[in-house]
Amino acid sequence: MGRGLRAVWSTPPRVRRRRPRARPAPTTSWWRAPRAEVPVMLRTQGKRTVSGRSAQREDFAAAKSARLAERAAAERARAAAVAEILAHPGRMERVRVSDAAREVLLDLYADALAVGADGTGPPVTGIPGAAAQLVVHSDPAARTVVASPSGRLTLVGRSLEVRLERPHTSSTEATG
Repeated sequence: MGRGLRAVWSTPPRVRRRRPRARPAPTTSWWRAPRAEVPVMLRTQGKRTVSGRSAQREDFAAAKSARLAERAAAERARAAAVAEILAHPGRMERVRVSDAAREVLLDLYADALAVGADGTGPPVTGIPGAAAQLVVHSDPAARTVVASPSGRLTLVGRSLEVRLERPHTSSTEATG
């Protein structure tokens, strides 16, 4: 045996490395190309998926309960805003409300204007969750000022009226 061959066989296996094969050109014939590594599952059954244990089912209970809590909090905030609007029955000339109540009031105002846009009836909308309506009156001399922590809104030529179908009792009066 030659000296060079003895040196190769005497080196530990971790030192001996195979040279990486160069990838064949795309135009190489499959007759002359080196063998491709094909997974056993693909070779025997034609399936490309890896079989094994199925994934563990995800638990969305915590996320669902968080969303339900957020929704309940939003509904309570909206109910408080509606109660704040209902605390001002009759015509509103100058009113101070919270930001949440201002948003609800502007939504109701927009709904009322949309209902009365066709001109067939007065601009009126029902207040959800209450036996009341918001009526928009058009009068050139009217003026409504809605003040909130975010600023002041002045409606010129319009007045807003909250009509209660039955007397509204606030939650503090009802619980005593």
